[in-house]
Amino acid sequence: MKSLSKSNINLINITVFLLIIQLQLHPLLPDFLRLTLSTTLSLILLILAVHRNNYKIINLKFFIWWIGFLFIALVSVFFTVSADESIGRILSLILSLIFLGAISQYTRTKKDIYRILNYFIFGGTLFISLVFINNLNKIMTGSFSSLSFGMEYTYVSLQTLCIVIWKLVYQKGNIFLYYTLSIFILFMNFISGNKKVMIIPIVFIIVLLTLKNRNRVFKNLLYLILIMIILLVGYQIIMENTFFYNVIGYRVEGLLNYFTGEGRIDGSTRTRFGLLNEAFSVVKEHPIIGVGLGAFRTINTYQTYAHNNYLELLSGTGILGLIAFYWIFLYLLIYLMLKMKTIKDPLIPLLIALIVSLLVHDLGTVSYYRTILTLFVCISICYMNILQKDLKDNYLSKPITKKTNEIYFSKTYMNKN
Repeated sequence: MKSLSKSNINLINITVFLLIIQLQLHPLLPDFLRLTLSTTLSLILLILAVHRNNYKIINLKFFIWWIGFLFIALVSVFFTVSADESIGRILSLILSLIFLGAISQYTRTKKDIYRILNYFIFGGTLFISLVFINNLNKIMTGSFSSLSFGMEYTYVSLQTLCIVIWKLVYQKGNIFLYYTLSIFILFMNFISGNKKVMIIPIVFIIVLLTLKNRNRVFKNLLYLILIMIILLVGYQIIMENTFFYNVIGYRVEGLLNYFTGEGRIDGSTRTRFGLLNEAFSVVKEHPIIGVGLGAFRTINTYQTYAHNNYLELLSGTGILGLIAFYWIFLYLLIYLMLKMKTIKDPLIPLLIALIVSLLVHDLGTVSYYRTILTLFVCISICYMNILQKDLKDNYLSKPITKKTNEIYFSKTYMNKN
């Protein structure tokens, strides 16, 4: 029985590994293969996890969140201006439900979360390395202006870099490995010319260091000053150096020029702000239920999505859809911030920083149907339930105090990790 149990555990861990890797490599895979792998592995993991859990459904808050949002999305179909777009997006939400639902049934301990984080670093590094190899000739010849990594690269590299940075801050071992990975990813992000891959890691670092040193105001102030100096020096170098300017400087300049009203504005910035203006107009006309999930792209001048998750949801599903999607973010942030007062666990600042980074990232992208961006919201829900279960199992007959709570979780973390 023990060998059978170990065999099941190995099989379920291998399935999670393959599922995470295919999620990160899917931009390199044909559509049919990508869909087949994701659905098949998700269903296998779901079956294995439910069997391991003795056919009990765990992490119910995830299903409450996602099914609630899916319900509002389905309601929006009755008011949509484009049934094809809305139904297509709903199918994406259903696929995400299968994937994230399987992850939620797998994740029942902190060890499971750490395992997923390690798989994510491995898969992200593999994907970024393959992108590097595919573009090696252009990189070696310095033809950075012709590079085009795509938005999927941004989604994979951002979260991979954030987890690596967290490892550098909180983990004592493998420092050289994580420094090497962070430098490699930062280099690839820089030559990609994407503004988000430069901005979001800064947001993540500020939040992470603030949480780590939350009782040391002076140290936080020093970190903030240091980051501001690095940003100012970096901006000067980017704008003054021809090479750096051609890679990303002109994009930064175009963004700043939009707000100042002076100088040249690049096409990407002009399009994004044009979309925002049109999205605001749609929201004013259809504030409650919108024009249908994903249908905004069919009625705007640019024939594309809003490049802003908040306005994409508002225009497509109205205020109901926005609340249905984002209530869990606020709930998780409040819960985790409160737990930081009594629990010393590095996972808490990581998850808070990832959620805040995603909220900032949503100002410049559409994330609601992208599984790779909602994955860590799902994991945060699982972590919350792990804490609640630990408290229930270990303190059911004991009065909970700040001191005993902190001692218990400190010992639990040290024993498990």
